[in-house]
Amino acid sequence: MDNNLLPKRILLLRLLEFRNKCVKKQDGFVPDLIRIAVKYDLINFVEDFVKSGSFPSKAVWNRYISTSIANSENNRWQQRISVDSDFEIFRKIHKHIVPHRAWVIAKTNPNFREGAKYIVDLCSVIRTEESPLLCDKCGKFFYNVIEHIMCMRSSIRLKSEALGGLNKY
Repeated sequence: MDNNLLPKRILLLRLLEFRNKCVKKQDGFVPDLIRIAVKYDLINFVEDFVKSGSFPSKAVWNRYISTSIANSENNRWQQRISVDSDFEIFRKIHKHIVPHRAWVIAKTNPNFREGAKYIVDLCSVIRTEESPLLCDKCGKFFYNVIEHIMCMRSSIRLKSEALGGLNKY
């Protein structure tokens, strides 16, 4: 974009005003742009734009944005789940920020969306009991209903029966 074009000159002016604190209070696009650039570690692109007036190509920008946002969100997610003890079991199962397998399958086959929602909802209600419970299907003791159903039962028939009677636990 030509440096003499009015929109580019206005943007550069507002970025410089914001950076040099020339205006007491600035609302709108520029503060939002700076906040997002800082959040996703993109501020160096804004600084380069202010200094040189040039910006990377769309392909380079899109690639850098995607990588930067993914890394930033993954780091935030890792921090959140490592601090809260409620996520202890979740951390063992879900080590990286990726969609649940049920959602990946449902994306390729929309007929599975309702089932995927049920599975994800089921996985999110994991709770650990204070004392062990006795399974009336296999006769084994367990602390976690979902873990027991998904890991301990080998028969698909038993799993479907257990899932159908989940509210008994």
